[in-house]
Amino acid sequence: MRVGRALHHARPRRDAGWEMAAIEVGRADSDMPTRWMRNAFLWRYPLIAIVPEIVFFPVLYLQGHVTGSWFALLLLLMLFAGLFLVALLVIAALALWKRHFKLAAAALLAATAIGTFPWYSLRIGPPIHDAIDEVRFYVVRDRYDAIIKRMSAEERASTVVFFNWGESGFAGYNSFYSIAYDESGEILLSDAERSQAWKDKVYSQDSLLNAEDCKTSAFRLGGHFYSVNIHCP
Repeated sequence: MRVGRALHHARPRRDAGWEMAAIEVGRADSDMPTRWMRNAFLWRYPLIAIVPEIVFFPVLYLQGHVTGSWFALLLLLMLFAGLFLVALLVIAALALWKRHFKLAAAALLAATAIGTFPWYSLRIGPPIHDAIDEVRFYVVRDRYDAIIKRMSAEERASTVVFFNWGESGFAGYNSFYSIAYDESGEILLSDAERSQAWKDKVYSQDSLLNAEDCKTSAFRLGGHFYSVNIHCP
């Protein structure tokens, strides 16, 4: 009888324990949206927003300079950024609705970084492009130096040597990239500033340098080597 009574009294306590555990699990489940939308400035949103922007410039460079499926990767990256922008705006709206202003500020900051990217990418893109050019040239410079050294001093001084660095085109807009070895340095000058002798020997090699509709830019990489970019509509 004592054993039966002990079991009889123990069973309710065990059942009560299970009921309490179930209640706690239910509370935890119901608190999940609250924890997810807690009122805190979550830096992970702005940091994640910066990632596709950092990756964008190397992929854009590879798309124009290196043969491969980089254009498809560029489109996927832009699609990801667009979807992430929409998700951030939804998070910001939900956070404002719950009066979680810190979380809303974090999401809006990340959305602003992505939304304004086309505007400021036009300003920071060229310096990043030039920096990638310099790194790439540093890696392969020995090969170009070897080619130039095989030429006589007279030949090096009287000509401009071009090395193809890739080309790209989209929607009727074409870009051509090359490395030029030019001891005169006139590759940096405008057409009006270049000597006639330089024009005679160079324009016959690359007529795009003198094309009316094309825009040419160049900067010095090191020694007599220059990065030359030609953009034509």
